[in-house]
Amino acid sequence: MALSQRARRNLRLIRNHAVVAMTIGGAFGFLLTSYSLIGLVDGIAIGFLTATSLACFELFLMGGPAGRALRRLPFAGLLALRVAVYGTVAMGAYAAGRLLVSGPANLFVADAPFFWSIAFSLAFSVAANFFMLVRRLAGPGVIAHFVLGRYNRPRPERRSLLFLDVVGSTAIAERIGAARFHALLNSVMYDIAGPVTEYGGELHKYVGDEAIITWTASGDVVDPRPAACVAAIVDRLDRRASEYEKTYGNAVRLRAGLHVGDVVTGEMGDQRQEIAMVGDGVNTAARLVDAARDTGHQVIATTVAIDPQHLPKGWQSRPLGPVALRGKAEPLELAALERAA
Repeated sequence: MALSQRARRNLRLIRNHAVVAMTIGGAFGFLLTSYSLIGLVDGIAIGFLTATSLACFELFLMGGPAGRALRRLPFAGLLALRVAVYGTVAMGAYAAGRLLVSGPANLFVADAPFFWSIAFSLAFSVAANFFMLVRRLAGPGVIAHFVLGRYNRPRPERRSLLFLDVVGSTAIAERIGAARFHALLNSVMYDIAGPVTEYGGELHKYVGDEAIITWTASGDVVDPRPAACVAAIVDRLDRRASEYEKTYGNAVRLRAGLHVGDVVTGEMGDQRQEIAMVGDGVNTAARLVDAARDTGHQVIATTVAIDPQHLPKGWQSRPLGPVALRGKAEPLELAALERAA
């Protein structure tokens, strides 16, 4: 049976983490034991056990349905929980590695490698988890872009852009109140995150009840991932409609606009900086959401952003012809994405 795209991605992540950890662990053990072969093998074993255990914890517990409640813990609480798990796993892997390589007699020998391993495990657990939680607040890749100065000066780029908007949000907010509406929006954004990750998108920004997702575009080749992503999001929210109705008294439906075009991306602001994306591509994608509202379609795309021959299974495109969009000088060829009859 063929593995899903998400399963292949998870296996690659586990493999890559294991290779890096085995390399670092082997070098660490080799140096601490004065260039001993036993220390080298011991470090490789500990690195492998640590990396695979923590990768499984991240991917299958924290990244799965069971981790949803944990991910909503306050920053300090989640940090403490993660540090405890990482430290426990690291010390467990250390004990298992020593047991496998050196035997039970050397399991708890209080030598230099033992103390250094404890110190390294604690320091790594705190630093790695603090970085991951800050990265989660800022968004994947954002910290690296700031540190490396990638967008210190505005850069022209070609991007696939997916704009998502909650249908009837004003009426829903008025009916259930601001606090419950915030909880509903948070649930929607959690449901969006899975397909975005699976199809390699970047959650660029939340704007009220809207979300902006982007992909780097390559030339004139149509990227099938954005269309697959929006289809997966619609399917996911449809599957959870009864849960939303039970909790909030309302199922959630999204409008979406999908476009590929030119943008300029760069750092913006002083007191609070962010990486902003502006340009005709962004404006057009936003106008497509308006077009979806006006025409009654759930998902509208420019024809340059989709390949009708490579749409997700069970979905089709319906040409809408040239449509005038507010603020655009010329009409654009649009298509509606919908489930096949």
